[in-house]
Amino acid sequence: MKTAWLMASPAATGLIHRAGSQSGPCLRIMERDEASAISGRLLADVGLTSATVNDLRRMDVRRLLHAYHRIRIASPPRRFTHLAGFAPVIDPTLMPRHPFAPNSAPQAAAVPLLIGWNREDMAFFPGRDTGLLDLDEAGVAERVERLPIADAPRHLAAYRADDPDASPSRLLMRLVSDWSIGAPVLAQAARHSAAGRAPVFAYRFDHSSPALGGRVGAVHSSETGYVFATGGPFADPSPDAQALGRTMRDAWVHFATTGSMADAPPPVPAWPAYRPDNPAVLALATPPHVIDHRLPLDADWIPA
Repeated sequence: MKTAWLMASPAATGLIHRAGSQSGPCLRIMERDEASAISGRLLADVGLTSATVNDLRRMDVRRLLHAYHRIRIASPPRRFTHLAGFAPVIDPTLMPRHPFAPNSAPQAAAVPLLIGWNREDMAFFPGRDTGLLDLDEAGVAERVERLPIADAPRHLAAYRADDPDASPSRLLMRLVSDWSIGAPVLAQAARHSAAGRAPVFAYRFDHSSPALGGRVGAVHSSETGYVFATGGPFADPSPDAQALGRTMRDAWVHFATTGSMADAPPPVPAWPAYRPDNPAVLALATPPHVIDHRLPLDADWIPA
């Protein structure tokens, strides 16, 4: 998301020559009235007004943080891409428009973009609901009925057909991850591609982490250890995982150098630029392979 904000800010024009957005699509940022409303709630919580806002400078930081978290918890986002508060705001100088809504911001459009998500990104966010990782078919069916996704049971059946060996929880996480992150990622890719000034290359990271008995799959943030060779709590020491990490690092450096993945070093196959009429996505697995990602990604999954 921060990458998208910087791409769209006129203050950063000419400073960014390639951009990589990993599991952080950002089509829209906060409107000023939204930001003013939540700022007012924070001030009221600590006994201040807009006239006494400078008293924040002298306030004990613990009091301020307690208020921040109370307001944050009381204003949950509707979905992953919804910025409910305390985020960049439309501003006439620094951020005069949304980064990728309704299209790619003019100063962003000329920057080659590498963008993707992880197959089970949302397995990272169950909070205390760890039972989410061990659901049976009945448990998943019950939860699917409560999802804010139109026709979710039919979509879940499509994932089952695509991956018949996956656990019920894994299929649910794939569905929610594509709805929350994958669909906005591909919307951002399509809008950037439509500008016609720079290529965009889309990926989906598919390598499952061994963490928690392998139940989390390709969980949010697990790809960063492969890109930066830093390991981490979701690291996989297997030879296949180590080889995938080397492949990704070579590919990321190649993109940073050339702005293209058309001739990325082996074992990356021919990786076409993403276009709405050719939704080619590189599945980062063993081996990496290109998929046509249309499953199921309904149009109403895309935030305005």
